[in-house]
Amino acid sequence: MKQVALILLLLLLPQASARDGDIWQQLPARHAIMRIFKGDINQDGRTDAIVLLRSWDEAANPDTPRPLLIFLGNAQGRLIRVARANLVVRCAACGGVAGDPWARKEYPASIILEDNGFSILEFAGSGWRGWRRVSFRFQNSRFWLVRCQWKTWHVDHMFAPEVVQTKPRVVAIEAFESC
Repeated sequence: MKQVALILLLLLLPQASARDGDIWQQLPARHAIMRIFKGDINQDGRTDAIVLLRSWDEAANPDTPRPLLIFLGNAQGRLIRVARANLVVRCAACGGVAGDPWARKEYPASIILEDNGFSILEFAGSGWRGWRRVSFRFQNSRFWLVRCQWKTWHVDHMFAPEVVQTKPRVVAIEAFESC
């Protein structure tokens, strides 16, 4: 079934590259792609990809985790999945009254590709608002948490306290739970 879906995708989307097929073949069951971010995240000169997924069950269970998959390009031009993190990205219900942090029109969430790593920037809230930036670096063949920043404020008090930045414990992306 996955092969039929892949063939249809490649026929219907001429802008999709053959490398995107590497991603589609390695998706977990009952998940769909929300966004794909491409760049050289491990500084080896090859194109890599970070893929944000959503569960097919998300509409019925909005607190379902959203997996983040990391693919690194190899010498043969293929994308190989090297990591899966289930608790790095906020769920659909995690944005508070304002809704899904990844569906907001104002201050949309994003993944920022940086030198030798990436950051996830998410906004949430309505009365009490806030943002969180979690950064990972590629080192010793793994992605490690290197920075966690956040800021919260109430709309009645626009001049919020300074940004809180923690020196996180050393943890691989697969074991990340919170900061």
